[in-house]
Amino acid sequence: MGTASEEHMDAWEQSLRAAVAGHPEAVVVAFGDDARYRPMPEAIGIGANRGHSGRVPLDMVEPEDRLAMLQAWEQVTTQGDATGTIRVRGWAGEAQLSAVNLRARYGVCVLLLWPIGSPAAAPAGSAVEEAPGQRPLVGRVTKNRRAYITEVDDATCAMFDFRRDELEGHASIEFIHPDDQPVAVDSWLSMVGDERAPRRVRLRHRCGDGTWKWVEVSNNNLLFDPGRLCVLTDMIDISQEMAAQEAVRSRQRLLDRLTQALPVGVLQIGRDGDVVFSNSRLVDIVGVRPATFDDVLARVSGADRQLLAAAVAAVLADNAGREVQVSIQGPEDPSAVLGEWKIEPLIDDAGGVTGAIACVADVTDGVRLRRELERRASTDELTGCANRHSVMTTLEALAAEDRPEQPGLAVVYIDLDRFKNINDSHGHAIGDEVLVVAARRLNRAVRRCDRVGRLGGDEFLVACPGVPSAQAAVDIAAGLTAALTGKARVGSLELDLRASVGVAWSIGGIDDLDVLVRAADRAMYRCKAGAGPSLEVLGASA
Repeated sequence: MGTASEEHMDAWEQSLRAAVAGHPEAVVVAFGDDARYRPMPEAIGIGANRGHSGRVPLDMVEPEDRLAMLQAWEQVTTQGDATGTIRVRGWAGEAQLSAVNLRARYGVCVLLLWPIGSPAAAPAGSAVEEAPGQRPLVGRVTKNRRAYITEVDDATCAMFDFRRDELEGHASIEFIHPDDQPVAVDSWLSMVGDERAPRRVRLRHRCGDGTWKWVEVSNNNLLFDPGRLCVLTDMIDISQEMAAQEAVRSRQRLLDRLTQALPVGVLQIGRDGDVVFSNSRLVDIVGVRPATFDDVLARVSGADRQLLAAAVAAVLADNAGREVQVSIQGPEDPSAVLGEWKIEPLIDDAGGVTGAIACVADVTDGVRLRRELERRASTDELTGCANRHSVMTTLEALAAEDRPEQPGLAVVYIDLDRFKNINDSHGHAIGDEVLVVAARRLNRAVRRCDRVGRLGGDEFLVACPGVPSAQAAVDIAAGLTAALTGKARVGSLELDLRASVGVAWSIGGIDDLDVLVRAADRAMYRCKAGAGPSLEVLGASA
């Protein structure tokens, strides 16, 4: 708004005094450019603020009329005055609004609200009247150059529950919380040498009952004004605001403590990939405190890196959670960590995805234990070969496969010759070493697709898929016989190692695998009787 003419200012001030005189029941408040309450300047001559509530005039009206209140504030700011009707919280019916802009003369705008109709339209004890025990939210204090209080208004006394004589004549520092005194002194010293903008500071002010109240202090330097030679201090009660902020901080501290105590890592990322939050457990798991999601991906191994990146991208794209397990620090690293990621989208009020949050559990020990249990359940502990159950399960799986490109299934049954003599002559420890040597030779001699199993004692079984003919089955058996025949060094001993080998071969038509195994067993006994590697064919002609 441009500078108003003196005639306009006179008219506005005259209309203001007339309205106040004509409506003694009206709410009358002064407010500044920031729309916050200000002490009513004494020079206006209409008394002090009365009947206000909240922090700003907007707090007095019903929520659905706040837009109208903002429009009135805009009008009085730009045009100089505003009138209208509005609904005030706690009042019956509508209220008349009148506001004038007297900033050019007094530094404030003045707002009046009075009920339309009889004064009884505003019920006693309404939200905008001073309720019993309610204290003013704005006060003014005058101080001298040494920051001693020379004058206080009634609102200040009521705000802090002090008598005037308990404040006037005292150093203002006496009423400031010890923790806030350094910032108050710094603000004061920077203000007394500068006649320009006021200095604002937030601090805790002592009340008459010994408690502390948060206020925003605005020191206005008039020490350069020969007619004033003082500092005018406006104080606004911000205790509710600070309490709300402290409640938010308290909830944040609680959340931080909870997340730090969780046994899982917590990672929050924005849509841009920046890390918003991570707890200490996440750092333990990934080995770095990440600033971006790329820092996490850099710790994930090979193909798993792409897997995790794709999962997060999908969560951000389609608003659906994902679960993925990845290896951190490299899959071949004995210290590698297996992380189980549960990723969920973060949604704003409009339903848009603003980021993602992930819970990361270190499942390394559990996975390794499960794998070890599975290995023990399927492996012969002495030789490392498949145990009886495992090799028979392999046979069932091979028989169930439809492999027209490589038909035929062979089973090779192996029994070590004179093994009982070795045990009796050299002890079971040497016998066990012989079994280990035999298993090692068998595993080196078989094809990659074959599975070597130990049935028990000195008996082994080899499952051989994709054997196209009976002759091929005989060739496999002959190769295994050759691998097991010859000298074997066991400790300080050199022993002759030989085996009896029988093979059974089928090209379909075997429903009972025990039949195939028994056929190989019979062939093995014929070999042991001196017939050499023996073959039985089932389900087809040789």
